[in-house]
Amino acid sequence: MYYVGCDPHVADPMIRGVMTTGQMRRRDRIVFTTCRRLGLPVCWTLGGGYQKPLQKMVELHGLAMKECLAAWTA
Repeated sequence: MYYVGCDPHVADPMIRGVMTTGQMRRRDRIVFTTCRRLGLPVCWTLGGGYQKPLQKMVELHGLAMKECLAAWTA
């Protein structure tokens, strides 16, 4: 189970995270490609984040989806 939280993003107003958008995308890439390489099934869910406008959250969650698709369709 992988909880793809957006709370650690640097622009999160409540958490004041430490990860840039690029670092979060790399985090997701590492998780998904490692699961694929090891033959592990992965169930993941989106969550966290309090950024405004909402479009920023949609963008971050969309990057996670793109990394998942890239890992499992490569």
